[in-house]
Order: sequence, then structure tokens, then C-alpha cells
Amino acid sequence: MKIKKANIGKKVQAVTSFNKDVLFKFLKRTKAGKYAPIDQSSLPYSRIKQQAESGEEQYVYALR
Repeated sequence: MKIKKANIGKKVQAVTSFNKDVLFKFLKRTKAGKYAPIDQSSLPYSRIKQQAESGEEQYVYALR
């Protein structure tokens, strides 16, 4: 992945471009098992949505 920077006035904008050949090589190597194997027992836990509960109540104070 290459990052190109273009100056537009005072702002700097980063643009990413993907090389298709690099992406296809990565996908082929991943399919062939060239990277770390995935532990099958961890798959049921990989896409759990996080929920947070707060026991604190919100108080609003005002002066009269």
C-alpha cells in the first residue's frame, strides 16, 4: 500500500492506493496457509458485538 500526500491549501490529504497484484498475492498466500493458522475453537467468539452497561445515573445540576 502506497500513501500519497497532496497539499491542498493548508490541508494535507492522504490518499491510499492498493496494487491489485499485491492484494491477490496476499489472498493466495493466506488461502495456502502461509500466515499464522486460525484456531478453529476461537471462531465462535470472533464477532461478538460489544455492549456496555453503566450503572451510574446521570445527574443535572442547576442554580436558581
